[in-house]
Amino acid sequence: MDKEVNGVILFAKNSDAHKYLNDQFAGRKVIKYYTAVVHGTIKENDGMIKKPIREFGSGRMGIDDRKGKPSETKFHVVQRLRDYTLLELNPSTGRRHQLRVHLYSIGFPIVGDLRYGEKTIQEKYLRIMLHAKRLEFQLPDKKDISIEAPLTESFLETLKQMS
Repeated sequence: MDKEVNGVILFAKNSDAHKYLNDQFAGRKVIKYYTAVVHGTIKENDGMIKKPIREFGSGRMGIDDRKGKPSETKFHVVQRLRDYTLLELNPSTGRRHQLRVHLYSIGFPIVGDLRYGEKTIQEKYLRIMLHAKRLEFQLPDKKDISIEAPLTESFLETLKQMS
């Protein structure tokens, strides 16, 4: 999770748990859900962004059809606001800045994202409007776990101002 993003974060209690969880993430067995607000109005109710991502230097990631690693992000429109769209995102891969890059690449940058968006517009917002909403995974004993974090006060306040 990027340092600018808030929400669910998972910590292992010991090295065995750490290895197990890493294997779960690497095997794409952990299901991740995010909430985001983007600039503009997305017309489709649901969609999939399939674009390969690679690093371009200085920590910035981008789409590269030839050298990028395969990346997929599902999106679902939760609400359309006047100049924004509230989304639920479900990445099936875990590339660095994947959600941010994918949404920027289709013309809908995440609100407040100074790295992927027009800086003069993005700096008007106090925070990036991206929240790690929920993680779903299975423990070694096959027990299903779902961890959810409610939206923060700052996210809700910014969202309220957009309505």
